[in-house]
Amino acid sequence: MDDRYFASASADKTSVIWSRKTGRSLVQYRSHHGSVNSCRFGYFDHDLVLTASGDHEVHIWKWSPEENKDDEDEDNELTTQIIRSPLVALRGDDVLSCADWLQRDQIVSASWDRSATIWQVSY
Repeated sequence: MDDRYFASASADKTSVIWSRKTGRSLVQYRSHHGSVNSCRFGYFDHDLVLTASGDHEVHIWKWSPEENKDDEDEDNELTTQIIRSPLVALRGDDVLSCADWLQRDQIVSASWDRSATIWQVSY
């Protein structure tokens, strides 16, 4: 992943993409209905993000680094982009603690019930 950005997962039901350079939030994802417990960038496509949540769902969503560039000028007013819809939403049987990419079309999630699920995805 491009080291200019990092992502956070939060109990406030959001995931945020941040600029490492300035510490500013660039994108906020607001589609989950429970705490967001993990967040991973796609290693094959840095525009894709995978989140796992207490709402029993895994979401794949897209952002654009080019549209959310953080300039060197710290006085530059930058508005955080809000994303409210996933490309893909997958529902599990229990609270999802984490998820990660296996390949472009496959992800794995782990639940509080100690199970793991491999998902075949298309988007």
